[in-house]
Amino acid sequence: MRLLQNAGDGTARGRLRHDLTARATRPVRGLLVATGEDFPPQNASGRARSIVVEVPNRPKDLELGRRCVATSPQYRGLLADFLAWVIREGRGEAFAARVEHWQAHYYGPIAGSQNDARIAGNHALFAAAFEQMADYLADVWPESSAAAEKFATADVAGMVMASVGAAADDQGGAIFLDELRALLHWGRVRLESPADERPDGRGRGATVGRIAGSGAGAVVELSVAMALQAVQRSLRQQGKPPLQVAERTLIAQLEADGLLLDRDGCPVAPGRGGKRSRQVRIERRRVRVICMPLDVLLGPDDATDREVPTP
Repeated sequence: MRLLQNAGDGTARGRLRHDLTARATRPVRGLLVATGEDFPPQNASGRARSIVVEVPNRPKDLELGRRCVATSPQYRGLLADFLAWVIREGRGEAFAARVEHWQAHYYGPIAGSQNDARIAGNHALFAAAFEQMADYLADVWPESSAAAEKFATADVAGMVMASVGAAADDQGGAIFLDELRALLHWGRVRLESPADERPDGRGRGATVGRIAGSGAGAVVELSVAMALQAVQRSLRQQGKPPLQVAERTLIAQLEADGLLLDRDGCPVAPGRGGKRSRQVRIERRRVRVICMPLDVLLGPDDATDREVPTP
């Protein structure tokens, strides 16, 4: 994770000499290309700094592979000639202009998403660089211009949307909610309801909150501390790394996603001041809770079908 973030930001790990003076940092000087079957989990910022290319498992073209190996000694000469062409033709300003063009193009549909500017900028570099290579190969590749346009408007645009979705799924708040929904579905944890016959907590599953209201207006008063404890335990049992997120950060992410409600049941505007939690009594204990719509945890169908009387 540190390698991905440092390479994306052009930084490096700082070290000290024996006399406690700082050593010169040495960031990655070039592109970092890696292959693998998976991506480091819970690494939304690293994913936003990366361009992930899914490669399907398909029949191998062995003849093409042999041709590539046979001509591989010429690749470094081709790259050197491409760089010389970029300098000779003064393509630097054109490249910068195309990066700005594609960044604006990709940013529009994802504005407001987590890491929107970073994702748009990284993929804009990708698209603009491909355009330059296509122009360089135009004398031997007649379809280069059309291919570059299709690559930027269709292929890279699809990568941008996939990256936004993947980065959002890697947020601690998203993992927390997904895991909590599963625990509720399988009865590993429960929500206290006014209809409970055993409000003292001796029912199935640990109690992590309570339901208030009825019908479409039903809400959940959720103890983040109790729910996070159950989620961390479940992740460890599955062999997954626990969430590296504090309660305050988790609440801030839920707020940024527009999932929190105030005392009156109205959505909390992200970034507005004020307390996001309050104390209530659950199972005869006072705990601090946040409020969110019931269907966020149970799904709209389950929340509607469930009979929740007004307390």
